[in-house]
Amino acid sequence: MTSLIVLSTTYQLGRTIAQKVEQVIWTTGDTGEHKNRFSYGDLQDLPEPVQRYFKYCMPEGQPRIKYCAIKQQGWFRIRANPGLVSSEGWKRVKAQQYFSTEEPAYVWAAYIWLAPLVWIRGWDCYLGGKGEMFWRLFSCITLVDFGGAEIDQSALVRYLAEACYYPTALLPSHRLMWNAIDEKHAKATLIHDNHKVSGVFEFNEQGQIVAMRSEDRCRRMDDGSVSQDKWTGYYRKWEERAGIMIPLELESVWNLIGGTFSFAVLTVTDYKCFSRIGRTSMSTRR
Repeated sequence: MTSLIVLSTTYQLGRTIAQKVEQVIWTTGDTGEHKNRFSYGDLQDLPEPVQRYFKYCMPEGQPRIKYCAIKQQGWFRIRANPGLVSSEGWKRVKAQQYFSTEEPAYVWAAYIWLAPLVWIRGWDCYLGGKGEMFWRLFSCITLVDFGGAEIDQSALVRYLAEACYYPTALLPSHRLMWNAIDEKHAKATLIHDNHKVSGVFEFNEQGQIVAMRSEDRCRRMDDGSVSQDKWTGYYRKWEERAGIMIPLELESVWNLIGGTFSFAVLTVTDYKCFSRIGRTSMSTRR
């Protein structure tokens, strides 16, 4: 009987994840391709390091990316509830992530192995302007079911930070604006569904994003409360995929009063992007 319950709840969890991915796809709108393509003329009013980034990461004439799907593997550190699992040490993670750019949205679905035969499965998502964190032990025992205004905001910061995987979403628009800081830094502000978040991007001379820092991201504390803290993302191992340059490795770090806490190092193992849904001309598999 226990085995049947586990199988049933595992299947239901998988179906729920699939439904959320479908929601991401639906936010892309129709299947047509954007008429507007990336042009160097789009850059003339942008800060110099941002111009350098766009010229580095994609060619002129690049179609606007509507949808992106990636697979990742790597390591994750968890601050778990006392008595469940140690908060120390890195845990192996395998994930799939799906993004839409017409309306900002994503689903990150993952397995995290706490021990060889112990895992949690769940998601972190931003859909319809709402963020959500949901995790189950053995895919059936709910450990985390969390949302709210702070999670909405934090999820939108993540969308901004990971826009390097769909860089046309970082072009200036009615939602996104850039402000100059200096020759290596520029501030991006993203507005969506009454949420406003920002991050300071750091660029190297080549045009690669080195880091992004934000004070708008939140983390869940052991007592269930939410703390808004400084966060930094580090971008490494830039390579070409589907004709654009992306970082294959992204590290996430909390910058806390007591020191830094690195909690995720994820490597892209598979990458696809689409300028239209239902077509594969914009995709690649590596």
